[in-house]
Amino acid sequence: MNKALRFLAQLASWLFHPLLMPVLGFFLFFQFPTYLQLIYSPQDRVSLLLLLASTTFLVPSLTTLLFVIIFRLNDLQLPDAKTRRLPLLATAIYYSVGYYLIKVKIPLPLPLQLYFLGALLAVVLNMFINRYYKISSHAIGVGGLFGGVLSFMYLFHIGQVAPLVLCAFLMGIVATSRLYLQAHTPSQVYFGLLLGFLCEFLLFYMVPSFG
Repeated sequence: MNKALRFLAQLASWLFHPLLMPVLGFFLFFQFPTYLQLIYSPQDRVSLLLLLASTTFLVPSLTTLLFVIIFRLNDLQLPDAKTRRLPLLATAIYYSVGYYLIKVKIPLPLPLQLYFLGALLAVVLNMFINRYYKISSHAIGVGGLFGGVLSFMYLFHIGQVAPLVLCAFLMGIVATSRLYLQAHTPSQVYFGLLLGFLCEFLLFYMVPSFG
């Protein structure tokens, strides 16, 4: 395996880690010309993104690191399905707390709640599926990002193409990286992309029923 390509694949896996996808999605949503730009000042957006990052990335990452140290695991990426069970459970709990915060304590607009709920749903499904079948969490993350951005743009009638091209490009990079590192089989990656996409797309599709 080429060392340079392996390094790039590992770098892509870390830069586009699945725990970062909720933050990246919110960041992209704030860039679109919608009412979100009117009700949230730039300072409010930064504060919200930092709060989101602490709940969905920082705390889950530290918890996973703690599990790696306690159980003396060799790889922080958790390549074995059995070693993923506790980190996935902890992540599901943290995401549940995060969803409670943005729905009850600091209520955010419904589209943001839906995107976060989709991420939570994807984590929970990943946790249960992982007991029987190893699926790519990275693929779930970027698939959910693409599904969330596509649904958000459709909901607000945004005709821009560049965001979708960017998300599709990220999907390609992440999927290729995971396959090159032999972390997953093609079916595990494709299943992850589909699961992540559907968790977001179907929730946004149900928006009219919330009225």
